[in-house]
Amino acid sequence: MKICVKNRVEHNKTNRTRPKLSNLTFYLQLKKLILNQLQKPASECTIRLIFSSVALGMGADLQNVSRIIYAGPPSTLETYVQEIGRAGRSGTVAEAILYYNRADLGVQTMKKEMKDYCLNCDTCRRISINNHFGYNATNRPAICCDICSKELGFEWDFGKLALQ
Repeated sequence: MKICVKNRVEHNKTNRTRPKLSNLTFYLQLKKLILNQLQKPASECTIRLIFSSVALGMGADLQNVSRIIYAGPPSTLETYVQEIGRAGRSGTVAEAILYYNRADLGVQTMKKEMKDYCLNCDTCRRISINNHFGYNATNRPAICCDICSKELGFEWDFGKLALQ
């Protein structure tokens, strides 16, 4: 498991009786602390943002996740769907935001269906996902995706930026 937190356990040279934490022990304790907090009701949870890997949510039913943000796409559509499925379990509106650039899509381990999903500009993303898994999506929620509601999506053209 990799969580973006550095081990900041201070080493006290005068007190050698205090046991040292191995990195694995530290991260296991940190994961347990985070999961305990996230399983509390939203009003009691003190955590607002987590940078994590897939391993954080493995086996946990986290009810209060409302947004999943990707910095680069995963390699498969199956992984993407499994991970974004962690948001919205409380029945409230949830978001999945995927930031990527063309270079991210050039990774050789990325499957064609994930590249197609990212490059898609015409078909509802929900319909694309359902079609990939063999489901026929007939109903569409009011707030669906960046294809159905253009105000939800955005693109930046960095080519137009100029250094002065």
